[in-house]
Amino acid sequence: MGRWFVASVLALGLLIGTFTVTNAQLSTLFNGGRLPSRDGQWLTPVAASLLASDEEDHLARNSVWAWDLAMQFGTPVYPMAGGRVIYAGCNNAGGYGCWAMVDHNDGFASIYAHMIDEGGGTIWVNAGDQVTQWTPLGRVGWTGKTSFGPHVHWEIHRHTGGRVRLDAYFDRAAVPYCKFCAASSSGQGGLADVVVLQQPTLLANFFQRPEVWGSLLFLLLLASFLIKPEFTVKTTRSVGVFLLGSLHTSRHKIEKFRRNHVWVGATTIFSLVMPLALCSSLLALQIWMVDHGVRYTDLVTYFRYGFYPYLGGGYLSGSKYSAVWGAPCQTVGTLGRVCNPADIVALGVKWQKDVYSFTGKQPIFVVIPRLSRQFGVAQVRSLLYEAHQANGLVIVDVAANIDQARSMIDQLADVGLDGVALDMEFMQSVTGQGIQELARYLAARRTAAGIKGDGVLVVWNVFHNIDKSGDLSVDGVKVVPIFTGYGSSATKVAGLGATQRLFSAGPADSGLMAFDQRWPINYACKGFGITQGFDCQSWYALFSDPMARDVGWWVQQ
Repeated sequence: MGRWFVASVLALGLLIGTFTVTNAQLSTLFNGGRLPSRDGQWLTPVAASLLASDEEDHLARNSVWAWDLAMQFGTPVYPMAGGRVIYAGCNNAGGYGCWAMVDHNDGFASIYAHMIDEGGGTIWVNAGDQVTQWTPLGRVGWTGKTSFGPHVHWEIHRHTGGRVRLDAYFDRAAVPYCKFCAASSSGQGGLADVVVLQQPTLLANFFQRPEVWGSLLFLLLLASFLIKPEFTVKTTRSVGVFLLGSLHTSRHKIEKFRRNHVWVGATTIFSLVMPLALCSSLLALQIWMVDHGVRYTDLVTYFRYGFYPYLGGGYLSGSKYSAVWGAPCQTVGTLGRVCNPADIVALGVKWQKDVYSFTGKQPIFVVIPRLSRQFGVAQVRSLLYEAHQANGLVIVDVAANIDQARSMIDQLADVGLDGVALDMEFMQSVTGQGIQELARYLAARRTAAGIKGDGVLVVWNVFHNIDKSGDLSVDGVKVVPIFTGYGSSATKVAGLGATQRLFSAGPADSGLMAFDQRWPINYACKGFGITQGFDCQSWYALFSDPMARDVGWWVQQ
């Protein structure tokens, strides 16, 4: 038995010794090659780039604090964090050529310069656009006042105090530095340029490190434990035997060493306790996944929106939202025809595209399923994973049940619940204090879960039965009233105006719901034109009204 103990210990030691990848390297690998800031909240604008000019280089030529990241011509440039585009264009201010500035709503803004002119002095985004950390702003170019090849000039500004040093937030040593190293170009310009970096890229350097290969070996071993544990155990033991032979350790020395009490204790810990702990942890993980309806493909999203802070922007006042509503599995509303979370997200994305084609602005899509026996907390949890992967929001409609709203918040806040919706039409007594208390409860639970950004509390049918007017929002949660009454477009717009005045809500923080023939009360509309009869107008007839078109929430029943 002593020989097998030594073999197991040596094999385990080999794996532990090689698993030395730094947090920065792992984070870069899981962020598409983009280096994260030290606190993990920001990312560099391009992946696998060279630092061709740092703060000291810029100051030496009477410039400002910035980094120049050399990259292939035409590579997409992303914002370091989500936010609102303040400027986007090619006015060459400051010699920037084509550039963009993004306000990140956290006290910071950033600039990305020397991008490609996409035609008519434009880049890929426009001023006023809401962007995420993965929205391409434009492409790496060579415009403006610059001399050493395609790169993105990147600055970070504090709202109070101006520019800041990037190396105060990012690890400069983690980006390969090559002063004024440029991309070699044919000089013809445009996408036909052949670009070759004059130094191995970050990705190439990453995989040249021996500890990386050791880490990949560890991950491969861990995966094989799940798939073929018997084969993995046999292989690991064989590796240990091989290492024993290479050390020329005699059986006599092994037996003598084994009799030492320290050796007995060490082999017990490494050969018995650690494998048992590993196996029991994996078993506990699988049991938890079954209990919570989590698939292996959901794990990344769960860790992103659960244990780790929510990386999305939450509710953004002033943004446009395209929301679909219904009771899944019950044929009520747009969502009623489906039950599967993936199909629900697909309907939300389709509505997002419809609104974009009608307005020319990219809205944030939202799905608002009403709870039922067929669609409960387990289904909503899966829906959160699906929607968050597609950069959408999930708001759970609990009809008129405030207690159920609190229950959903308790069960789903840890996995990134974006908000709840209340149908106030069927509530006997509604108080502004009750709505605010629910909003505070949602804000507190989201904060406790480490979720960043504001949540949202949607209230339907609200203009006739609430005892208090004024903005009911609280810090961390926005209360959004949405008018859902029946009738012509003019009638709905009038009801919307009354709702906005009651809640002191501007158009951006209020909305309208469009009904069509899928709603049971509209079955009689089949014989009418799209603008005739009892609430028979289509959504594009409703939102063609200028006042309706200005609202922030376009909801499709």
